[in-house]
Amino acid sequence: MGDCRAMDTLVSRYHRRVYHFAFQMLRQRETAEDVAQETFLRAYRNAGRYRAGGRFSNWLFAIAANLCRTELRRRSRHPETAFDELGEMESAVSVEGSAMRRLESSEIRKALDRLTPDHRMALVLFYFEGMSQQDISQVCGCSLGTVKSRLHYALARLRGLLPATLRPEHEAVLHGGGH
Repeated sequence: MGDCRAMDTLVSRYHRRVYHFAFQMLRQRETAEDVAQETFLRAYRNAGRYRAGGRFSNWLFAIAANLCRTELRRRSRHPETAFDELGEMESAVSVEGSAMRRLESSEIRKALDRLTPDHRMALVLFYFEGMSQQDISQVCGCSLGTVKSRLHYALARLRGLLPATLRPEHEAVLHGGGH
């Protein structure tokens, strides 16, 4: 009984963030919801693998990140089902709310969709989820230097993808003004 209550508490606390992250990565509401649900199922089943010294949210987002990568690989093998629904994104409650609102325009979404999954993941975790670069390195299973590099190249790529008329409006985010 205690396990169920603890799981309910964790789902209540993290579901919105995990769903938002999955939606940013996958751009499909139903698939993002499936990933969020599967993330919590795997967390429950593998609770014994969680290291008590680490942040639970990082462990949870690592599970979600792996599920998103799997879905993106599946889509690359079956492109006819990819990115069917852009839909309207739910607004998230986070420290980076203002940066997120700036990034929600359709032009920015299209540019984000053209980034590699690793670059998009770094940007989403940093700007949308407000994670530190150190936390992102734990979630993605890579070094801090790799995270910094991914953020740098992703922002440079975004600058190149955005029409010049949009750049001034989003310059704070494109120059790392989110943190």
